[in-house]
Order: sequence, then structure tokens, then C-alpha cells
Amino acid sequence: MDTLISSPVRGPLPAVGALFGGAWSLYKSRFGTLIGIVAVPLLLSFASVLVAAFGGAGFVTGMSVWIAGIVGIVGGILSVVAYIGLVYALREPIGFGAAYRRGFSRFFSYIWVSILMTLIVIGGYVMGIIPGIVFSVWFVFGTFTLLLEEKRGMEAILRSKEYVRGYWWPVFGRMLLMMLAAFAIALIIGIPAGSFSGKPDEEVNVIGALASAVMQILLTPFIVAFLYTLYEHLRGAKPELAASPIPAKGKGFFIFSAILGIIAPIILFVAGFALLSALFLSKAATSFDLSEPNNLLDALKNIDVPADLGSPSGMEIAGDFVPLPVVE
Repeated sequence: MDTLISSPVRGPLPAVGALFGGAWSLYKSRFGTLIGIVAVPLLLSFASVLVAAFGGAGFVTGMSVWIAGIVGIVGGILSVVAYIGLVYALREPIGFGAAYRRGFSRFFSYIWVSILMTLIVIGGYVMGIIPGIVFSVWFVFGTFTLLLEEKRGMEAILRSKEYVRGYWWPVFGRMLLMMLAAFAIALIIGIPAGSFSGKPDEEVNVIGALASAVMQILLTPFIVAFLYTLYEHLRGAKPELAASPIPAKGKGFFIFSAILGIIAPIILFVAGFALLSALFLSKAATSFDLSEPNNLLDALKNIDVPADLGSPSGMEIAGDFVPLPVVE
């Protein structure tokens, strides 16, 4: 496995301020298109919150849950399409419609690479916290290589690793600062929403969802622009990668990590279910007091046998005669 800092590099990455400046210039120059692309799925998600919060009662409530669920699913699909379109809109000045058309055309390939990356990273975290963090940084540009370099599957993912190789710490530090800045902005936007905590629950949910939607509409394009700017600098530092295939060395290890990412959650689920079942059965067993008379025997003793069912007969259980009906 490659080391994080020993590989030769062509030169240092731009400072964090320069990266933020480049991302900000890109963000401002295409502000309307970027905001419009992101706004559609987020406003749909906000609409699902409105339907769920003010759906009414009875049958209407049931219908509102279904409507909110359908709107939420559509919003989730469109959020993927919007992200793909956002990446293309950052690379070239295309419009809203063109961005969404490209998003739909690359939807399934994007989903496949995203699932594969997620499983590999999960497998890394199963191996340990450090491998999980390392994998997260290595493969962060996998979707960019998929969309902008027309690479697929493991090739797109491993190409991201090759771009980061030799720059792991600089990439990690810049991404960490970007996430901290985004968190601070989200906190500032969220504080006014928290002042409505005395309102009814429905109003609180709507205000919180609205604040979240506004925050994501404004922040998401900038975060993606920052990552895109960082990706372009890494790509410029290693131009030879654009024309050369990625060696298959280490591919089997990451396939193993993806398999581990599938198996580990299943094992954790089964183990958690077994543990909860054992705790429940243990709790149920300790709730019985064996010193008390058996409730089932007491119930059998109190059975009234109608006369027309014939002569009663019975059996002795634990020293007590229990009458039972006999049908002739």
C-alpha cells in the first residue's frame, strides 16, 4: 500500500486562502445557475416537510404521509441528478436544463461508483479508524474522475487515489478547514431558527426545515466548487495521469474492502438483533416469580364445565385435580 507522504510530488498545492478565493470566484460567476440547480431537490424536500406537518387529520393525514414520502423520494433522486449537473456546470458555463440532462444521463453510473466508494470506505473503517480516514481522503474525487474524465467503476476510484498520492496531508488539511468553515456558517444560520423553539411543533419543524434548505442551497454549490478547484489543481500537478491507465496493483485489496463493507453491517445487524433478543428474553425470564402459584393452573382450576357436556373427568397436575370437559 502506498504511503501518505513519501511519494514524489511536482509542487505544493495552493494555500487554503487561494483555494477559497478560486472557489468563490467560480461560485460568483455562475451563481444563478448553481443555485437554481441545487434549489429544485431541496425545495421538494422542504415541500415534503410542509405536507407532513400540516396534512390534517384522519384520512387526510394518511394521504399526506404518502404524498410526503413520494415527494421525498423524488427529491432524493433529483438531489443526485443536481449534484452531477452541478459538477458539469462548474467545469463549463452550461444552463440549468443542460445540467439536468447530463445529470440524468450519468445517474446510474454515478450511483454505482458512489456505492462502490462507500463500501470501500466502510470496509476501511471496519479495519480501523485510520484506514477509514485514509480511504475517505483517497477516494473523495472518485465522482469527479467519473464525470469529468469518463472513467468508470474501480478505475475512477483508483484514479482519485493516484491524484491524492503524495498530497494526502495537504488534501486532508484543506478539506478539514473547508468542513469547519461550512460548519461555522451552518451554525450561524441555524441560531436564528433555534429562537423559534417556543412555537408549536409544526411551526418549529417547518422553520427548521426552511433554515436547513436555505443553508444547503447557499453552501452546497460553494463546497462542490471548492472540491472541484482542489481536484483541478491535483489534476494539473499530475498531467501524465490523464493519458495513462491506472495500474491494477492493489485493486484486489480494495475489492476485498468493499466486500468487507457489505458483510460487516450485516454481521453487526445480526449481532445486535441477537443481543437485543437475549436481553429481552433475560428480562422476561427474571420477571416471573416461581414462588407464586402457576397462573395457568389457577385458570384451569376455575373452568366451569357445563352439565350437558357429560360427566367431568380430569387429571392430577402437581398434586391438584384439575377438572376438564369431556365431550361424548
